[in-house]
Amino acid sequence: MQPESSTPKRVKVGPNLFQRGDRFYFIGNVQGKQVCESLRASNKSEAIKARDRRKSELNEGGLASVGDRSLTFEKLAEQFIAHERGPSARLSGRTCDLREALLKKHVTPVLGKTKACDITAPQLRVLIDKLNRKKLSGSSVRGIIASVSCVLDYGVRSGVVPRNIVRDLVRGDLPSAKRQTEPRYLELAEVEKLLAKLGDEFEPIAACAFWGGLRISEILSLRWRDIDFDGNRISVRAGKTKASVADVPLLPRLATELRAHRERQGRLGFARIAQDALVFQTATGRPQSRRNALRAINVASERAGLVGDGQEHVGCHDLRHSLAANAFALGLSPVEVSKLLRHANPQVTLTVYAGLAGDHVEALSAKLAGMGSLR
Repeated sequence: MQPESSTPKRVKVGPNLFQRGDRFYFIGNVQGKQVCESLRASNKSEAIKARDRRKSELNEGGLASVGDRSLTFEKLAEQFIAHERGPSARLSGRTCDLREALLKKHVTPVLGKTKACDITAPQLRVLIDKLNRKKLSGSSVRGIIASVSCVLDYGVRSGVVPRNIVRDLVRGDLPSAKRQTEPRYLELAEVEKLLAKLGDEFEPIAACAFWGGLRISEILSLRWRDIDFDGNRISVRAGKTKASVADVPLLPRLATELRAHRERQGRLGFARIAQDALVFQTATGRPQSRRNALRAINVASERAGLVGDGQEHVGCHDLRHSLAANAFALGLSPVEVSKLLRHANPQVTLTVYAGLAGDHVEALSAKLAGMGSLR
């Protein structure tokens, strides 16, 4: 007599909804294909909502090729992007845009016509070699491969690929993401020279990076509701980490820049200065791009005479580093600089700025007011 299996059977608990133990599954026929997917749900109520959402996605084409092993990487990437722009998106809109741009520019020209299920680790290593020959930074290469991994993870969930082959890459296959050169630390006079060489479109962006200590992604995500001119603070809502989502002082120098920028935007149309409007837009009203901002600051640093022999151009993040350097020079403690830069803790600040270092937003504003009012 055969012993009974200790694994419980799936039990139907609703239309296309099954449960085994504490896990729920969507099982059904969608567009002529049998689908069986695990749902993220801790109870039946959540499972019903997840089932309905997933069924809607499949029927609307979010995963039109469920289980189709003939799907090319290019088509799978298109479906991944469409899914991430739908109701079950896991990525932010800006991250989705970045993933799409990286895939189209660097990956689909190499792997686009290959069946997604046929991609191998050696093929990924060939792709990495091509990217390295383009002299891309290690962090850029890692970002591109991370985008490939996102697509393949999506393929695994939809039954298009059996597993994510990116996980077969070993230590050493990817270049180090560590910066190869030291950050530029500009003195206040050098920052002013740089700002003077930037036009109205990009000067306030660079000012946010230095006077506000904001990352470029945070700057380009700012909306006018985040700028509190009366309270002298900026609310960073799209921070890189949990600690990054916080208020920072709006120094007088930066407030002047942003007021002038707001006045210029207002002359182009009231919609540009609405509370929900992005602070930084192109002339055509589209979100300003990181690439354009970086290019403008690179060129301005050269025109300002800040690029000597063997030196790299000044970048957006160098301005944030420069704020830290000037803050330490003014006598702020690591704890205060950590608050200003919105690091998770002072130890992160000490690690990043080990060569520079020897709690409240209001207190920081008072200490920095002198620097912030200089012209």
